[in-house]
Amino acid sequence: MKVKWTAVIIALGAILYLSAQAFTGADGLGVWVRVQQREAALQSRKADLQARQEALLAEIERLRPDSLDLDYVESIARAQLGLVRPEEALVPLPQAIPGPTDK
Repeated sequence: MKVKWTAVIIALGAILYLSAQAFTGADGLGVWVRVQQREAALQSRKADLQARQEALLAEIERLRPDSLDLDYVESIARAQLGLVRPEEALVPLPQAIPGPTDK
């Protein structure tokens, strides 16, 4: 009878050990969950980067010599370089309008 109990205890110990490894081991459930979360984050980042790439490719297409969008070039020149046409007047505005101060 003592031999059977020893076998049962060894079997239970092995089951407990393997169960613990399945959840907390180097290839366990915890690692798998973290890998799945990381994959989801990377997939999201990939989608964002692909959208950005498509936007940049569309912008490049608008600036190609054979399909140049002159209105787009003018808007870039106005926004980034502050250019105006000769018949236009540039009126600089203050950065912040001071308001009444309460003391």
